[in-house]
Amino acid sequence: MTLSAFAQSYLYFGTHYAKHYEELKTQQSEAYHNTDAFNFKIGFGKQNGYAIELSLDYITNDANIFSDKDSDKYHFNLELLKAFDLDTFFYPYLKVGFGVGFMEVQRSTQSTLNFGSYNAGLGCFIPISEHVDLELGYVYKSISYEQLNLLDQQLQLKTDGHNSYAGFNFRF
Repeated sequence: MTLSAFAQSYLYFGTHYAKHYEELKTQQSEAYHNTDAFNFKIGFGKQNGYAIELSLDYITNDANIFSDKDSDKYHFNLELLKAFDLDTFFYPYLKVGFGVGFMEVQRSTQSTLNFGSYNAGLGCFIPISEHVDLELGYVYKSISYEQLNLLDQQLQLKTDGHNSYAGFNFRF
């Protein structure tokens, strides 16, 4: 089958555009944030098997939830991916991993806010040529932010992040 020939590339680079939706909840209130995210990654593995990916997410931010002037977010991820060869025109996959990131905030007690995440996702690779494939996917991120100092109390914030994305991979 012609798809089998495309699946032999091991090193790949990719990029995708995502709609990032984040639900921020505390005991007193809730906030929802919908924004754009861009991802750049390098991966090693088979298109129809196991792969490992190292990626950088750049997430735009205009919500100013943590301070009067929150910056855009930078999020580094490491994920293990398992794709399946179902003898169709695409390769569905599952992936799990974790990430760390940061954003700048303007607070009297801190200027940077760090966070970590556990990631789980699914999607598919659709080969376009021997070295290029289209990728469609969804990833859920359970995000834990660094403790915020509110002068009279400490606030630990955990959020749910949802990314729906489309992009391209270039395989070598």
